[in-house]
Amino acid sequence: HIPFLHIHGTADQIVDISHAHLYKKQRANATADSEFIELLDADHDFTRLEDQYHVLKITTDWFKSTLK
Repeated sequence: HIPFLHIHGTADQIVDISHAHLYKKQRANATADSEFIELLDADHDFTRLEDQYHVLKITTDWFKSTLK
């Protein structure tokens, strides 16, 4: 029963986005909350500074709301 946040870039050249979609589908029946977010044009390492800021904001907000 562990909440899960999955952030995946659509331009990831290491792990294809289709794998993330499959994982999201598998998590649909999980008993814990699961959130999947796709970042448009983000690569595997979130190389662009704007992606890094976005990921930090998403992650911080998620922890704040999940760990109430």
